Amino acid sequence: MISLVYGIVILVAVLGITLLLAMRIRRLVPKQLLQTNNEAAVVYVTIIGVIYGVFLAFVILALWEQREKAEDQIEAESAQLYVLFRLARECPAPLGPQLVQDILAYNREIIEFEWPLMVKVDLGDLYRRSSKLDRIWENSIHFRPVSPAEQVLYQQTLEACEKVYVARRMRLLDAEDGLGIFIWVIIILGGLTVIIPTLFVHVEHFSYLIVGKTCLVFLLILTAYTIYDLQRPFRGSWPVESRPYKLNQERMEQIVGEQGTLSSP
Repeated sequence: MISLVYGIVILVAVLGITLLLAMRIRRLVPKQLLQTNNEAAVVYVTIIGVIYGVFLAFVILALWEQREKAEDQIEAESAQLYVLFRLARECPAPLGPQLVQDILAYNREIIEFEWPLMVKVDLGDLYRRSSKLDRIWENSIHFRPVSPAEQVLYQQTLEACEKVYVARRMRLLDAEDGLGIFIWVIIILGGLTVIIPTLFVHVEHFSYLIVGKTCLVFLLILTAYTIYDLQRPFRGSWPVESRPYKLNQERMEQIVGEQGTLSSP
């Protein structure tokens, strides 16, 4: 919501400055001189507009693919965590019940602790503190199989745990993804190179000048805001949500409650 307010403020400010400059140039520069620039300015704006539009399209496409990749990673991690939960329930006591508790606690940790920090892109605490996933790994490697069936189960549990580790790392990296300062400089300078030449084009009717400038500035600011909104997959108006983990939590707690493996998480 705050970013939307900032976007509106920027839109009004840029539009106001553009209209003021257009009126100032219209008063100071002779009409005949502006008319001689019309043809060249139109060609210039067309070329620059096409190049700039293609660049913006590539940026938006890349951010869209980044969001889809982050969403796929979330679904893959939650699915693998559920597989680990099912494997843990097959492990003999005391390891099995302990792993089940740890997996439930870790899934809850993702929803209640990690996700809000990912939304705020404040991952310092996640890197400084140990995760409950570390405890799952430590308990898993201490298991000593005594039969071929337990050996297979042990191997599958370690593989699932390793995949969850990798998926968590990818999720945190996705949360840190964003556009670099260089790309934002190009976006801002590109917008200026599109707007400035239009100030020196003579338009007979001033009302048309206002409408044209307003539409141009509005489109450029709207595109820039869309890019800003998409650059962080876990925040903005259409973020990747934690729903797969919430469904995991509900299903796992239901299974544990039905079969009495755990009294209450």
